[in-house]
Amino acid sequence: MPRSFTVEELLGPLTEFERKNAPERLFVDGDTSLLTAGLKVSIVGSRKASKDGLARAWQFAQILAKEGVTVVSGLAEGID
Repeated sequence: MPRSFTVEELLGPLTEFERKNAPERLFVDGDTSLLTAGLKVSIVGSRKASKDGLARAWQFAQILAKEGVTVVSGLAEGID
């Protein structure tokens, strides 16, 4: 079940610019310690992705994860 945090609760103090442009809350499902460790990537695509697009995004995410990269999702429908 996703939990809600401020950006500063997850990542620590922000600069004035970062705070001004940050969302009010982030919803997180999973291990939040991964957000501050190692390499991270987000795969962004269509909310109305084709079956082929979803399969390719899944394969790409698996390759990255096997290499130790944390794959971060926006929790939206489709490729996000």
